Amino acid sequence: MARTPRSSRPRASSTTSLADPSSLVGHAWGANYPTLLRSGVDLFDRASRGAPLYLKMGIWLALFFSVLATVAHAEVTWNQMGDDAGPARRVGRKLASSHVGDFTLVDISSTISYDWKFDGAAAASNGKIVFGPMNADGVGVFDPSDNSFELVDISSTISMDSKFGGAAAASNGKIVLVPYHADGVGVFDPSDNSFELVDISSTISTDSKFSGAAAASNGKVVLGPRNADGVGVFEFRSCLKDHRVLNGACVPCGSGASRAQGDLIDGGDTECACVKDHRVLNGACVACDPGDGRAPGDVPSNGDTECECRCKARMRAWGFSMSD
Repeated sequence: MARTPRSSRPRASSTTSLADPSSLVGHAWGANYPTLLRSGVDLFDRASRGAPLYLKMGIWLALFFSVLATVAHAEVTWNQMGDDAGPARRVGRKLASSHVGDFTLVDISSTISYDWKFDGAAAASNGKIVFGPMNADGVGVFDPSDNSFELVDISSTISMDSKFGGAAAASNGKIVLVPYHADGVGVFDPSDNSFELVDISSTISTDSKFSGAAAASNGKVVLGPRNADGVGVFEFRSCLKDHRVLNGACVPCGSGASRAQGDLIDGGDTECACVKDHRVLNGACVACDPGDGRAPGDVPSNGDTECECRCKARMRAWGFSMSD
């Protein structure tokens, strides 16, 4: 499929000028500016017809100051909060305000400035927002707490245009990037900014495959077909940290238990172990009594265990023989 080079793509103007009404298309008063001006002039002609000169001058002055007041109000509403340097730039450009809410444009042009950057966004569990890269050579990561933006480079893994067409947060905290022209599903981990491309070319290899995705309650991520002749379903094959395999699915460890990540779903059931200062009681990990302790690693299936006084452990460490 032929793709338009970035350099030849049309650029949208980012400048809004009150002197040029056409640049305010989309703003109600700006779009009607020429009509309002013509109406004012027509009203003046009819009102001042046959009037003495001093009355005409008064009407002209009233019209003039009315226009000035309108422009001043628009400047307050649409102007940037601060100049183009310093903290005000990070705060963003306030473009609109109403009783419903405010809209602010946070500038990222110093990091990435060409068109068709991203397609789709998903909220990560750490509070950040992840943007799926379309033509961008990296995953966009935006932190709403301070309006900071980061571009995580993935060009060493994939560098084509129209890569992904959406993003969805999976139940394991990772962000699934929907393959548009890419021959694989993108998996981004917001905890360490790592990226992996899961190849799906043996199943589907057409362009414009999917657009948009949603996470299902069973942990699977469903991809919406665009040109694909079927619905895409992506499922992670290994469990996260503090999860174990039970009956072919990843389930959380119980309270006081832990397990390293990486258990394969199709590799059989696994078991979590008790953390430090916990013991096994009736098949569960429970905390030791105050003053007692136990090393981590007890497995519930091996039966109950006991904590011991920390003083005994210290005496043994010093070389004394301690009986139970």
